[in-house]
Amino acid sequence: MSVADIRAGTTADFALLPAIEDDADRRFELWGYGFCRDVDCLDSLAAARGLAEGLLWLAVVDGKPVGFACGWTVDGQGHLAELSVLGAHGGRGIGRSLLQAFEHAARARGHRRVTLLTYIDVPWNAPWYRRQGYEAFVPDTRMPELLALCADEQVRGIEQAPRTAMVKHF
Repeated sequence: MSVADIRAGTTADFALLPAIEDDADRRFELWGYGFCRDVDCLDSLAAARGLAEGLLWLAVVDGKPVGFACGWTVDGQGHLAELSVLGAHGGRGIGRSLLQAFEHAARARGHRRVTLLTYIDVPWNAPWYRRQGYEAFVPDTRMPELLALCADEQVRGIEQAPRTAMVKHF
């Protein structure tokens, strides 16, 4: 069970997100994916987009942000761009609570699904999302914005290990 309070993000949170993401990315080094720490997935423009759409959520413990979920509308539906939790707060259900808040907000916006892009073999990535009700799929030409995000990941060096697109329908 989560020991964090989940709240909507604010512009004041933008400066805190990179440190949370960087700390969370340290876990990838154990899998030989040290390159994850060299590539920022979320910048202030992306966070602002998530905030504008009501799709930026923070987990707070003792008044300090320890995790976040952020995304926006892609191809007319919700897309989770980043979910990160500080390593010291992992394994407590905080990620699950953030994901549930994000999904709830996406549904409230009228979205009927949430997509995401993630690593296939990392336990807290695709296998974890599968346990949360997501399934792998191959984006096609009916999802041009998601295909563009996949291409952008390749250009930015994120896709240096096996990745997959996943979706959860509501």
